[in-house]
Amino acid sequence: MRRAWRKGTREMCVGILKLELHLPASNSLKHKRMILNSLKAKLKNRFNVSVAEIGARDKWQRAVIAVCQVGSDRRYVCAAMEAVSRFAGSFTGADLIREELEML
Repeated sequence: MRRAWRKGTREMCVGILKLELHLPASNSLKHKRMILNSLKAKLKNRFNVSVAEIGARDKWQRAVIAVCQVGSDRRYVCAAMEAVSRFAGSFTGADLIREELEML
């Protein structure tokens, strides 16, 4: 069932955060997967975000993940993405190399 948008309704805001990580202790793809699964689960549980590995899948000590959150308040989504970035930067076993935030 389709509903028409009413005037005055809030806009949707999508925050997409791309994180490039270095995993210095990883010595195999299996160990990398263990570290990333732990990080992804903690991000999902703590921040209620969607997380996916999007790059460097065949590299042992490098990972690129995307974190996404949808909301109606741009400031809230931006603050949540900043908190995710801080958490990922302090996560044991992973060093944050680069981050890129895109707001839609």
